[in-house]
Amino acid sequence: MDKHRKEGAKTEIKGKVNEIVGDMTDDHSQETRGRVQQKLGEAQREYGEARDDARDIDATRH
Repeated sequence: MDKHRKEGAKTEIKGKVNEIVGDMTDDHSQETRGRVQQKLGEAQREYGEARDDARDIDATRH
């Protein structure tokens, strides 16, 4: 498993926590930062998935 998948998933979770805390404390900037953090984590996780897929395709060709 590509390291980007794991790191991206962690970033997504941290973002969700920040979003929830921001919502509960009525801190709109923290809530927004949490949403952005989730999107960054999602992109990183998907990048890792694509790298894994490419590696799998390459392995089947050899």
